Amino acid sequence: MTQSRVPLKTIVKNQLPFYVRSEFPLIGEFLSQYYQSQEFQGAPVDLIQNIDRYIKLNNNTNAISSVLLRSDVEDTDTTINVFNTQGFPDEYGLIRIGSEIITYTGKTNTSFTGCIRGFQGFVEDTDGNFVFSTSLSTTHSQGDVVENLSVDFLTKFLTKIKYQILPGLESRELYENLNQNVFIKQSKDFYNSKGTDQSFKILFKALYGEDVEVLKLSDNLFTPSGSLYKITRDMVVEPISGNVEEIEGFTLYQNSYGNIIEKSYAPITDVERILVSGASTDYYRISFDANYSRDLQYSGAEYGRFVSHPRTKIIGNYSSSDTTLDVDSTVGFPKTGELYLTYSDRSVGIVSYSSKSITQFYGVTGITQNILDNTIVGINTFATVTLPDESQVSVRILSVLTDLSIGSTTVTPGYAY
Repeated sequence: MTQSRVPLKTIVKNQLPFYVRSEFPLIGEFLSQYYQSQEFQGAPVDLIQNIDRYIKLNNNTNAISSVLLRSDVEDTDTTINVFNTQGFPDEYGLIRIGSEIITYTGKTNTSFTGCIRGFQGFVEDTDGNFVFSTSLSTTHSQGDVVENLSVDFLTKFLTKIKYQILPGLESRELYENLNQNVFIKQSKDFYNSKGTDQSFKILFKALYGEDVEVLKLSDNLFTPSGSLYKITRDMVVEPISGNVEEIEGFTLYQNSYGNIIEKSYAPITDVERILVSGASTDYYRISFDANYSRDLQYSGAEYGRFVSHPRTKIIGNYSSSDTTLDVDSTVGFPKTGELYLTYSDRSVGIVSYSSKSITQFYGVTGITQNILDNTIVGINTFATVTLPDESQVSVRILSVLTDLSIGSTTVTPGYAY
């Protein structure tokens, strides 16, 4: 990490009174050397002064942990040649080759200079504990691994962050070529898709860097009779208007929206309320027949393909004068479009945006009231059901679950809750 804060070792001499420097000329040099031993990367004073930087993902996910030797090293050499020193401290960093610990006073792009051999320092043992270790100078061969001990504390910060926002993956090594910075920041989108085919593809890509295909055994089974079973497709929806419990037996319509949603419809066979602890609104699971496929356009009684309506949360408070909205994520939203949201006075509004980034909507127009932090926003389209009295029930589709086989008991093969 590039240091922009003035280290004490460079100014401590000039902070002493003149009579102290006159009577004790070496005290300034002593204090400079002391603070030098406390301010190299990973030392106590360095951690205290720069903790706000070290805990940021932009820094601890890009730490370089090792490099390879470019040539053999004798036990008396003070210059060690490697392929690249990027990511290592500029001076007084700690490296380890085999069992030998080494510190250096400077570096070039491809070598460490002023090396002090057979050094000592705190290293991590096989149990994950840091212990003080001494070492002896010895020879090393081209291609040996040069470990960067100066970033061990950064890896601990990264592990703590992973325990907080990557449950289940906190102790797993991610793929070496994966951009961990982006993956961890957008991990919410991965967990929102948990249980779907896409989530398994993301998981294998993040862990092994491999593209995978999800095969369901239930799709390739021969059944002598389906008379005792009812095959359905289920969706979780959020009510927008009307009484969702009245739509059983009617047809659900989803209009096309840009290039992210296609026209779809299907008759509803069942409606079930879902109790979600702590939720501020009710959710429902609706089912429709998926027992057979007539052609490419129909899957059971479903025409087209229902997809979830993207939604996200507002970050911060906004008024009618704002033209940019910060949100958790814009993944799934079209490049331009309209947003459906609720203002602070509980009235409903529709605003437009002209472009977006990963976490922001730009060129926002049409805000008429205040928008509060944590407000849910989604695209301005819904799935609807028209009842016999011409009233309309509107819902937002939150997720599309996998195939459901209903017999004497209800099971959902292949779906992870």
